[in-house]
Amino acid sequence: MPYPYPALTPEQKKELSDIAHRILAPGKGILAADESTGSIAKRRQSIGTENIEENRLGKHTPSALVIMENANVLAHYASVCQQNGIVPIVEPEILPDGDHDLKRCQYVTEKVLATVYKVLNDHHVYLEGTLLKLNMVTPGHACTQKYFNEEIAMATITALHHTVPPVVSGVTFLSGG
Repeated sequence: MPYPYPALTPEQKKELSDIAHRILAPGKGILAADESTGSIAKRRQSIGTENIEENRLGKHTPSALVIMENANVLAHYASVCQQNGIVPIVEPEILPDGDHDLKRCQYVTEKVLATVYKVLNDHHVYLEGTLLKLNMVTPGHACTQKYFNEEIAMATITALHHTVPPVVSGVTFLSGG
């Protein structure tokens, strides 16, 4: 259920859109400051789950429930950011762990992005005042099939065209570091 935040004024919308475009200007960008593996291990430990691959990967992951819950968290975050004059960087993370092929990653990426944008709309997030940050559509690290860069690029572009509304200010990619 969407959070009952007041609607943005036209001035707030213009400011958010302008900021999003300035972030994407030549010579500008986004600094990645992700959580360390140690921090993630502590989080898992706090809920009694060992930080091992078997607890993170499966043939049917991510589940529809996990996708929806993460989309709701991203939408709540985006709403709060915008109410405070901050351009949210919406970052649905799809991990490259596992042996999935390029087609599976494209399918999951499209499923995740479609859900995220539906939920952002449900929460009345002003899409023109957002940025999307995601990974390229790639096969899993343990996938034995090799793909050409052009295939990866095409899978990524296709997933974006199928799911990201044209009004979104910009798409940025994870640094892969």
